[in-house]
Amino acid sequence: MKPVPDPILARSSRSNSRGSIVVELALAVPLLAVLLLTIADLGLLIREHQILKTAMREGARFSAMAENRVDVSQDPAVTRYRIKQRVIDYLEGFSIVSDDITIDQDYLMTTGGIVSSALNSW
Repeated sequence: MKPVPDPILARSSRSNSRGSIVVELALAVPLLAVLLLTIADLGLLIREHQILKTAMREGARFSAMAENRVDVSQDPAVTRYRIKQRVIDYLEGFSIVSDDITIDQDYLMTTGGIVSSALNSW
């Protein structure tokens, strides 16, 4: 013959099970929230880095144009200002403020094993 289950023991077993689920949920939710916020923050960091790299490329492209050469310009300060302003204008589209922009057209580049000034290669 089968034993008859005791309703009191069955009820307390379900109650303990519900209590352990609540405790596990209370431990897991904060960890998942921290993980989610970390992933979102890392995504924003990567976005900012990509925007700054693109602004740098835009400034370099604009600076590489023949009419923006500082060494042959009538007024080198105005030319530097125009290049900086081009980068600042790009960054303002993404609500990024940057006052620390350096213009250097006197860098050396290597092409086919030969090192030369970038300005002399025009």
